[in-house]
Amino acid sequence: MTDKEREELTASLMHMKNAIVSLYEHVAPDFTTRDFAILKYGLSSEESGKLEKYLVDHHVQNKAPTKEKVRSKLAEIQDLPEDSIPMKKVEDLLKGYQADGIMDKMIKKILK
Repeated sequence: MTDKEREELTASLMHMKNAIVSLYEHVAPDFTTRDFAILKYGLSSEESGKLEKYLVDHHVQNKAPTKEKVRSKLAEIQDLPEDSIPMKKVEDLLKGYQADGIMDKMIKKILK
């Protein structure tokens, strides 16, 4: 792939993300999906995979982490300071998983 092709692909992806975010603003305020939340917050496939593995591991062990622990793990995954991760981001990501019916009971416990 040439630099020009990479640049075009990057621009197309940016435009798609912006279009999806704009469309989202016109749907019901409580509408969300896991994919939208991941896209909205710019998680890479590796980062979203690590987050999902973290949540699945807890689900399998039947132990719901707290929102703070999810926030801490997300900061670790993204290699960011924990205080730079807003709790709204954590809640939105969890609500996305919940909306898609993924680990629903555990996510409800975390969001309480």
